[in-house]
Amino acid sequence: MAYTTINDPTAYFQNLIWSGNNSDNRALTFDGNSNLQADMTWFKGRTIATNHQLIDSVRGVTKQIKPDINNAEATDSTVFKSFNSNGITIGVGGVVNDSGETYCSWNWKAGTSFTNDASSTGIGTIDSTGSVNQDAGFSICSYTGIGKLEHHLPMTQVQQE
Repeated sequence: MAYTTINDPTAYFQNLIWSGNNSDNRALTFDGNSNLQADMTWFKGRTIATNHQLIDSVRGVTKQIKPDINNAEATDSTVFKSFNSNGITIGVGGVVNDSGETYCSWNWKAGTSFTNDASSTGIGTIDSTGSVNQDAGFSICSYTGIGKLEHHLPMTQVQQE
């Protein structure tokens, strides 16, 4: 990928800081130069001990990845409600919106959706879907694995069983 000058980074990334109020379906608006409909949001409590929460538009708003604990993925419809045309809507609870606590989120725009049917395209051997933004160099990819990785092999020679 060639280097791209980005004149307005807020078209691709914005962060938010807010105080919780325990109200459900709370819309939060980004304040950057450009409107941003994010495709991935990373939440973290600032004044409360909470797990990190990553939510993306490819897997859906009810799926959370928690990269700081062993649970690979959780399903919860109360935490995150929607990606909006210039912000996000959150739910209730300690992860995102307890009264008196402060929170932050980092929000990225991926953009163009794709689907790869490996059997019909001849690209790779695993079906995948995702969203990609070549200007910002950011993408979200989802696939269903077909086996386990052999960890004893050098990284350049990883194979699947």
